[in-house]
Amino acid sequence: MQRIRDRVDAMRPISDAAQERQERERRARNFAFVERKAASGEADARDLATLRARDHHGFDWNEAVRYAEAFYAAQAGWSYREPYRALRESASEREAYDAGFKDGGGDPNDLFDAARRAFFAAAPRNQVEPTASKQASMMVPSSWPKPTDAPRPTRWTRRLAILTEQDLRAPEQGGTGFGAAMLQPAMQEMTVLVLCDGSITPLSETLSAPVPAHPHETLEEQLQRLLAGLEVDDIFTTAAGADLACLDSAAGALPLARNRERSQNSFLQQRVHVRTWLERGAADGENIGAGHIRWSKAAKGLRASLGEFTAVDRGSLHRGCHEIHVLLPDGTIAEDFVDAAGKPINPRVRFPNRSKLRYEMAKALRMFGGGMRFALAEGIPNSHNLVR
Repeated sequence: MQRIRDRVDAMRPISDAAQERQERERRARNFAFVERKAASGEADARDLATLRARDHHGFDWNEAVRYAEAFYAAQAGWSYREPYRALRESASEREAYDAGFKDGGGDPNDLFDAARRAFFAAAPRNQVEPTASKQASMMVPSSWPKPTDAPRPTRWTRRLAILTEQDLRAPEQGGTGFGAAMLQPAMQEMTVLVLCDGSITPLSETLSAPVPAHPHETLEEQLQRLLAGLEVDDIFTTAAGADLACLDSAAGALPLARNRERSQNSFLQQRVHVRTWLERGAADGENIGAGHIRWSKAAKGLRASLGEFTAVDRGSLHRGCHEIHVLLPDGTIAEDFVDAAGKPINPRVRFPNRSKLRYEMAKALRMFGGGMRFALAEGIPNSHNLVR
């Protein structure tokens, strides 16, 4: 035991030195991370206050963090934080906190200091218009969210899809196959562009002649030529990696749109994103319901809800035939509904393949969500005889 204690005592200087080196490296990495955020324009008020504490006051990382906390608290109109015994903060950290609170405009000795700063923090301020570079950074495709079913449906003529050369190949050939999903007859009016090696061409030209027709143009000039006079409400892209960075560089040529989204993460999630975006398309004169479909498991089958409608799985009637019912809040069948063209909507949907259960339920809910209910003519019990 004595030899063990002697060995621990002998190793203590080495352990302390290693710990001190790790601590210095940690603080240097933290400052370097904040500097990179400030250089890229992503730093917030606390990050800038942390760098100010190091440059103007010479504080180390822990003290700089306390300085930034106090500076932000003073700017936000919060009260002065009294020392906490449980935190066991050092005197240097308390000194840094006091300095940050003072630089932020706070005065702990003033009785009305917190009320005054809270008043000015809540007062409306003149918003400064963002610069052109800031506007461009807010519009780049890499910052677009993933598609959801919350936005309202859009006509195919006002939709724009930007694919990559990989999307034109089948999965067995190393591609994604998303291009084939956008060649359906109902989507012919949609604008589909293909990005390949810094050039972009329409999908029809890419399938016939992979070589771009205007190789001397930049990507931004090509986009301006292809999208001239086009009114777009929905933009979607599957670009990733180098293709996404190339598209970011030409983001200024993309038209303004209500919804701008891109596929992300793994191939399976990307396939769901593509399907979700395509299901929001609507033909001219078609009216379908929008919003998030809520899915839930029930003892007798799957259930889904959209607004006041609920789609219920009724199971298999006989071999090769499945049925779902669309119900109202009171549990009755949603009869007497018609679409925008006045055609009755059948609340009892039958389909042969159970693998399409979710698709059929979502399709039925959106049809009823965009439909209208008509009162029955007096004395006519048949639900197919509607008062127009």
